[in-house]
Amino acid sequence: SFESRLDDIREKELKQLRKYQILNIVSSAMWSTAPILTALATFAVYSAFYGNLTPATAFTAVSLFNVLRFPLTMFPNTITSAVEANVSVKRL
Repeated sequence: SFESRLDDIREKELKQLRKYQILNIVSSAMWSTAPILTALATFAVYSAFYGNLTPATAFTAVSLFNVLRFPLTMFPNTITSAVEANVSVKRL
């Protein structure tokens, strides 16, 4: 019947929405931890190649990573908005 077909379509839509939200959560979590992981990896590589990590070098690097934090945080939102806009344009 029409009602069962409508329920099937709605169930498919809900599955897609759940998948979208899960991917959005994973993406946001990855991008939120990216600055911290980048700083840790940079300090580890610097220490491996140059040995001594001075406070001046460490604080300068932390300052630069903090400057990059906002753009890195906004990047996944920008990608999500661009994809959603692309889907909307295709619907027109």
